[in-house]
This record gives sequence, structure tokens and C-alpha cells, in this order.
Amino acid sequence: MLIKTVNKEVTIATYTRAMARAVNAEMMKGVISTAKGKDLETNIPAMNADNAEELSICLLTGLSLDELGQLTVVEYDALKVEVNKATTGTEKKTEK
Repeated sequence: MLIKTVNKEVTIATYTRAMARAVNAEMMKGVISTAKGKDLETNIPAMNADNAEELSICLLTGLSLDELGQLTVVEYDALKVEVNKATTGTEKKTEK
């Protein structure tokens, strides 16, 4: 996939367990869980979701955060769709 804004061709890498741990760690930064009776309540700061999403895009595409910041919204959304496919296992990879 060609990213015109940064003039770079990117391919979506295979989502590995190491990447998943890094993204999960970013998502859970500063999270506090509290017991509410029998239930456990967890509040995740909204910014964590954005940061984790950007980290997953960087890890899977090789783009830097600076390059990511230069993308148009349309380019970012297209990358996000492809990365979400790879991270949720909905992407069909062909074996060589």
C-alpha cells in the first residue's frame, strides 16, 4: 500500500505475540481497577486507546509516529482498517 503523504510503500506485517503485548501494555497504562461489590470496575483512559492504536499501526507498518502524524485522515483510516484485519485475524494470508 502506497502512502502518498510520506511517499512510502508499506506492507502489513504479521501480528506477533510480542506486538500484542506491547499494544496491551500501552492500553493498560495508568488503569485502575476497583472492586464494586462482586464486580471489578476498570476505567481505561480514552487516550490509551488512541495511543495503543497508533502503536499497533507503527509496529505493523514500520512507519514512525512522526510519519503517522503526517498522514491524511483518509490514509490513516485506510491503514487502520488493514491493521485491524491483521490484529483480529480476519485477514487471509497466503502461504508461499
